[in-house]
Amino acid sequence: MAPRVAATLPCRSESTRLYGKPLQQVGDRPILEHLVAQLERVDAIDEIVLAIGDAPSKRSYVDVATTHGLEYVVGSTERVLDRLIDAAEAVAADTVVRTTTENPVVYWENLTELVESHTRAGADFSVTRDLPHGAPVEVVSIDALRTARDEGEQRHRGEASTSYITENPGSFTIQTADPPAVLRRPEIRVTVDNPCDLQFVRAVYERLPDESEPLSLFDVVDVIDEHPALLDINGHKPDGTDEAVRSGAPIRYGTDRSRDSRT
Repeated sequence: MAPRVAATLPCRSESTRLYGKPLQQVGDRPILEHLVAQLERVDAIDEIVLAIGDAPSKRSYVDVATTHGLEYVVGSTERVLDRLIDAAEAVAADTVVRTTTENPVVYWENLTELVESHTRAGADFSVTRDLPHGAPVEVVSIDALRTARDEGEQRHRGEASTSYITENPGSFTIQTADPPAVLRRPEIRVTVDNPCDLQFVRAVYERLPDESEPLSLFDVVDVIDEHPALLDINGHKPDGTDEAVRSGAPIRYGTDRSRDSRT
């Protein structure tokens, strides 16, 4: 029987670097809504569930879920891993598609193939490597997330909610995929973690073709290559070539590989 797949999206606004990152506007809609529009195009995803932190901002995210007909759960702001598990369990999902909600554009075009490959391999964790920083999406089994919750330390239960898995590759089946060469651009930063990141993605968005909905990483990279000076806006922030990022995400950007596939 095919696994039930849920995209579980952790939502909160209380960031000290940039308040309300998922709700910041890029063009005519918030970052979170751009992300939902991309994931709605993925045939392999059965449900999109917002995993909302129990904080004063939660009402805004409940409103987004209601407007878009999405399931949601509310849980501990600090224990993000618990929220992701609760979100998956709320819709009886076996497999979780995970990305953070400050990412306005992800590589969604290969997700159906990545999920199918993940399932065939019986993998615990799958991800596409060497994409722009902020574009990778993880596919994770619910059992692996439960193991991470039960066996990991407190730091593994926070925002880096799959870090226990990636730090213990000998205990999990990890699969990686390579993107098309045009997207193998770890030196580009498309996550929105700081005001300069928001300025950058807004500048890119303004130059996208009018029909670019949902957003496509291919179009974003094309715009950056046509206007390389845009990289000066947030080029001083860490990207996928930065040693701290590589050491913290060795499966995505380092040299650690388990079973490789091409998607």
